[in-house]
Amino acid sequence: TGVDSQTIVYVDFEGTYDAPGWLEDDIDGNIIPPFDVGVFNENWDTEVAKELIIGKIREQFSIDITIWSSVETSEPPQIPHADLYIGNVFNEEYFGLAKHTDIWNFRVEDEEGIVFVLTLDVAGIGGTLDEVTNALANIASHEIGHLVGLSHVKGNPGDIMDITGSGND
Repeated sequence: TGVDSQTIVYVDFEGTYDAPGWLEDDIDGNIIPPFDVGVFNENWDTEVAKELIIGKIREQFSIDITIWSSVETSEPPQIPHADLYIGNVFNEEYFGLAKHTDIWNFRVEDEEGIVFVLTLDVAGIGGTLDEVTNALANIASHEIGHLVGLSHVKGNPGDIMDITGSGND
């Protein structure tokens, strides 16, 4: 693919019963349940939350990266792309994980990541629908950053790749 190529990321809110093998130590079973914002507030609409998250991710990657999602199409693209799952999964250590950091963005079709939605709930992140969707979009954008070759930075909470900020930064 290379750095001059357009990168496509498919954001999947629908979950899977066949999670990528590299996640076996980080999720229970091989299952990523579908995203449901109701874990934060039963009165919130999951479809609205998905739209807000996708919109916020697209704002952060307005150039060079095309974001597809299960909101618009139930099937991932049939061309090389990275997959990012946003599902109701809990992990004691992480808000999100990427398979690896693809330094030169050469392996986009082999890249995968996950956002652990339930970890936010347990950590007490959120309050309003906007705060929750903003945190999830920031975590998703951070993991997408790894999928396209960005590494962690420290000491700049406004940078999506900073590891010292919170999901709300």
